[in-house]
Amino acid sequence: MHPVLFRVGNVPVHSYGTMLAIAFLVGIALLHRHARFTPELKPDRIIDVALFVLIGSLIGARVMYVLLNMGQFETPLEMLYVNRGGLSFHGGLLGALLAGVLFSRIYRVPFWRMADQFMPSLAIGYAITKIGCFLNGCCIGRPTGHDWGCRFPDPFVKGALTPPSHPAQLYDSAANILLCFVMVAALYRKRFHGQVFLLYLVTYSAIRFVIEGFRKGVSAKIMLAGASSPATGQPSSFFAWPFTEAQWASIAIAAISAGILIWQLRKAPKERLPIPPVPVAEAADRAAALSVKKKPKKHSRRSPTPKR
Repeated sequence: MHPVLFRVGNVPVHSYGTMLAIAFLVGIALLHRHARFTPELKPDRIIDVALFVLIGSLIGARVMYVLLNMGQFETPLEMLYVNRGGLSFHGGLLGALLAGVLFSRIYRVPFWRMADQFMPSLAIGYAITKIGCFLNGCCIGRPTGHDWGCRFPDPFVKGALTPPSHPAQLYDSAANILLCFVMVAALYRKRFHGQVFLLYLVTYSAIRFVIEGFRKGVSAKIMLAGASSPATGQPSSFFAWPFTEAQWASIAIAAISAGILIWQLRKAPKERLPIPPVPVAEAADRAAALSVKKKPKKHSRRSPTPKR
């Protein structure tokens, strides 16, 4: 594992924080790419809303993680070390939603249109961040006999390594890269505003439920009969009872989101919403780029041979 990529003098550059920064930049680029879906969100406001959502998600993710893992912090100051990993996705999602609502109220941007536009960025950003988890050695999977098993720092024995284990972080990353493509396709086929957001909640929850099966009892706490117990490393089955905290949350979110999605699809028109046109400035830039690529070749004209 490489929790520290390199050092600048005495300052360590952590892999998780680096991947988080890359995820943010890629997410902004994707937001610009699909800017036409929220005409009210001007290009110069995209970085503003991205910062709103990033700050809200980081606060929500860290607060939720700390509340669920109070016993692992030796000092209160360690609760602030976000660059070392330790974020709860569901807490981050809640924080991002609250930040998005606040931004839409302040700048009068339709929330559901903006939420739909954010989903491809959220999926690819999450995928990149999970690579940071892999390098950091957190969110590890259960032991496996497969050739691709990896050894991570053992969460139960300090200084020891795990047996070859499932790289659950990479499974999660690959699944969310595919989910990003699904979200982009859904943007062009939606029948009501908010459809892509709800579809993301359903599909991500299904992915998370499966991934948690690979992490159960190792880096994911088991919740039984409403009481949370520490990870024991001895769960009976990958996807059977008892479920983890995140599996229970995924079941609840998927059920509620799927119900709302089906209800709204029944009410929505059968036709897809019209795809907004490309902004004039962007269209002009694309046309200029194409004209440069397709410059006509200059043909030399020969003077006609005089007749004798």
